[in-house]
Amino acid sequence: MDDFCKENAWPVNHPLVMLDPQGRPCLCLCSGGYGASAFGAPVLDSGGSFKEIESFVAGEDVMAAGVTLEWAPRPVVFSRGTTRVFRQMNVVLVQYENKEMSVIGDHLFLVAGHGNDRILKRADRLTAEDRLISPIGEPVEITGLYTGQLLSRFHHVGATSRVPVGDNLHDLDGHLLNTNGVVSADYIVTLSVRNGGVAGFSV
Repeated sequence: MDDFCKENAWPVNHPLVMLDPQGRPCLCLCSGGYGASAFGAPVLDSGGSFKEIESFVAGEDVMAAGVTLEWAPRPVVFSRGTTRVFRQMNVVLVQYENKEMSVIGDHLFLVAGHGNDRILKRADRLTAEDRLISPIGEPVEITGLYTGQLLSRFHHVGATSRVPVGDNLHDLDGHLLNTNGVVSADYIVTLSVRNGGVAGFSV
């Protein structure tokens, strides 16, 4: 649905009649994009430099990893965003280590769980007690969380494969990205969660 809205350049909340997984008709609304980041969000490329998320194109490499955080170049298989500025609801500004990122509420961050566990958690479910994960596996303290609206453009990328991520932790391999110094999931994982969940996902 999200792809169809973007291909037709329909705005957020444009009505769209679709069939749900059981074949029943439903009235849906175009979204700004699930799990997207605001334009300008830095993502580590295969050359070891940060570049703006919207500048990635399908076919080039991005640095990606799994829950073991073994980083390697992986191909970008999806890169798309909104075509114009609009007011996005449920945007979360996450602040940490004198840095910040603006993401849509269902953007998934890797966070420290109990003991040595690591879990995925939605941006709009983060609390000040949560600890993000750095690319080398160190906990990162959250210094601020703000939810609201943002007038911007948004973009998302997917790495490695467009095959939906399953319930095995190894299925996350190649789908975690270094986003401005912390680890978060790519667009493929976000879509998989919306369609039924993946290993490690937690709210």
